[in-house]
Amino acid sequence: MSSYCLVSTLFTPRVRVLRKGRQYVFGRDQACEFVLPSETVSRRHAEIAWGDKTGFLIRDLGSKNGTRVNDQRVDWRPLKDGDRIWIGPFSVLYREYGGNLDDILKESETGDAEKTVAIPKTGFLKGMGTGFAGKFAGTELIEICQLVAINEKDGVLTIHGPTALAGRIAFVRGGIVDADCGEVRGADAALKLLLTPSGTFDFSTTRPDVPKPQPLPTQHILMEAARLRDESAQALPPTPPSPGADGTAATQGDDWGDEWEVVPPDQTPPTPRGPGGGRRK
Repeated sequence: MSSYCLVSTLFTPRVRVLRKGRQYVFGRDQACEFVLPSETVSRRHAEIAWGDKTGFLIRDLGSKNGTRVNDQRVDWRPLKDGDRIWIGPFSVLYREYGGNLDDILKESETGDAEKTVAIPKTGFLKGMGTGFAGKFAGTELIEICQLVAINEKDGVLTIHGPTALAGRIAFVRGGIVDADCGEVRGADAALKLLLTPSGTFDFSTTRPDVPKPQPLPTQHILMEAARLRDESAQALPPTPPSPGADGTAATQGDDWGDEWEVVPPDQTPPTPRGPGGGRRK
């Protein structure tokens, strides 16, 4: 038995099961299965549907800014395991799983495999009103930028590398308007910061002090950062699991359920417990 799903921090829980015979539309319209409230997303932007000969495929619905799979713009395309779908600055991962997803879905609060509604703008992460902080060791920074974009937030993301301050990324209405990383500024600095391998971050919802802010190409920056991270991960040899307390190999978390935990900025960030740099809730 095979199962098909989408994985993203834009969903709660992170896994959304895809059912044969159903269509899943992405767009700004509240009637869409996946609501992405951003001006860069069309009202009915793209859809995923099952084809008897192709399996699940994605089709652009004549959107203004296009739909991309991995780094290619597509009109339609059959999906394969591991494809990353980009709609505006938001991305979801398509996965095929050789088994039943029920056990995975039990980890969610609702366990509702049929629910396919993205996080609404009014239901953003707890603590977003005053800011949040945490540790990262993977793609968390890209995911944070996506969540800031979907909620059209103002703020400053400060990133600390393993040994020193790496830099800052400034947002106005969810879009990147400035970034600094040492002597590098602008889009190049934002990309460099998003590729920081590990460290800590804090996000303040204070409007950034940027005179006459001009939007940077947020979608391109996030896509390029994700592409470079994927290439880097594929080039690295697999890391063997560390021994558990009983001497056997410890089982690490996977990308179905690990999440970073949000804490107020004045508290100590949580200790990472998994390859995603977050702590399982």
